[in-house]
Amino acid sequence: MEFLEKLMQVIVDEGIQTPKAQVERYLSPILGLFLEEILKKTFHKEYQMIVPEFPIRKGTIAKSVGSEQSESNQSTNIDYLMYNQTENKFVFIELKTDSKSFKPSQRKIYEDLKCVAKDKNNIFGQLLYDDLEKILSKSTSKDKYKYLKTKWNDSMSAINDMEIIYIVPAKTGLKEEVGREDENKLCVLYFNDLPVELSLFSEEWKIILEYLKKLDMN
Repeated sequence: MEFLEKLMQVIVDEGIQTPKAQVERYLSPILGLFLEEILKKTFHKEYQMIVPEFPIRKGTIAKSVGSEQSESNQSTNIDYLMYNQTENKFVFIELKTDSKSFKPSQRKIYEDLKCVAKDKNNIFGQLLYDDLEKILSKSTSKDKYKYLKTKWNDSMSAINDMEIIYIVPAKTGLKEEVGREDENKLCVLYFNDLPVELSLFSEEWKIILEYLKKLDMN
């Protein structure tokens, strides 16, 4: 436990005070271990982690806005791609640890992606998979993208709905903003909203959560 306390102290307490320290990247694999149970306890539904850092093809997004970059196979990443098993939909999760780095434009990227699928009469899951294949074909890191494909099963290509969940500092005020918009495709969790009791590594989680809550005012 002393190691975990020290690790979280370095990541959070020191990280938020250090210029250009990438606190989100340090925390992402730690939080990812607990996300299935966090979402289950919060929303009372069953969730499955597909993969962190799932790539979204920039060319597909560009096509939705008529950009000349529509053939680009470069990618931007979803922090976590998960599957809502109860409602048969994808879950795009964005993690932000600094209110100043929060960009609403990221949400628009995801919504534009879904619009492309509708405009082309494609199934959303099939679009994600086809784009993964296109990125793989042009990538110099083919083994890594092939590994991502092992996390995808055929049934996911038939999924045609998605939701977005933001885990962000309370200082963003995003929850209040979403409430005014009455947008049912976007959920917001502040760090203080995360459940206190988890069954997986329960004692370790309490220490981690103690430090995560400090990010609400960051």
